[in-house]
Amino acid sequence: MPKEMSPLLKSLEDFRVRLIKETGYSSEDLSYVPEINFRKKQSGPLELDGFPVFRFSYPGTLPLYDSYDKEYQGLIRRMYLEATFNQYNFKSIEFRFERAAIVIEHHFKDASIRDLDNRNRKYLIDAVRATGLIPDDNAQILTLFEEANLTKRDPYIDVFVLERDNFIRFLKWRSKKRNDVDDEIIFSDVDINSIKEIVKKENNSNLVSGDSNPYWD
Repeated sequence: MPKEMSPLLKSLEDFRVRLIKETGYSSEDLSYVPEINFRKKQSGPLELDGFPVFRFSYPGTLPLYDSYDKEYQGLIRRMYLEATFNQYNFKSIEFRFERAAIVIEHHFKDASIRDLDNRNRKYLIDAVRATGLIPDDNAQILTLFEEANLTKRDPYIDVFVLERDNFIRFLKWRSKKRNDVDDEIIFSDVDINSIKEIVKKENNSNLVSGDSNPYWD
């Protein structure tokens, strides 16, 4: 291969990885690599009543649909992707639900009327899909269940991923544990400001590498 082709191929690869990170998607042969390394990653799923369940917890509330511009939506998508990958050590997890259920629980501090269909749950579903825990998010593979609960702490979101066949068993287990929903929550060290810093550094790095690319000289 000619020497001058090497920088071009590297630039193309950098561009491909950047597209994956910006869109929040990952193909089956490429796992997302988080930029933030959370020290409390879990090594495997929870065992609830004899069946495996992955639990992801996120502080705050989901953004509304179309409430931000495209650039800020990209930051939010990246934030949930980073937070999701920082809650488990997916390098050591070889696990996939061929037919899955995702349970999304919104925890609010008050009982004000809220329309859950206005919340952009796509960020969460895409992040779970990127982990490889589910092969796709179409209706043949994925069942989605969503509800809201009250909490005494600041608002947060819980996402549970499990085999669809265990969905009813999970709901029964969860109803018994309803008073304990605030227990044992682990949030990763990811927020919108940390994502802004990551994107800023990446953009600066891309500018430097582009200016010094001998292929374009």
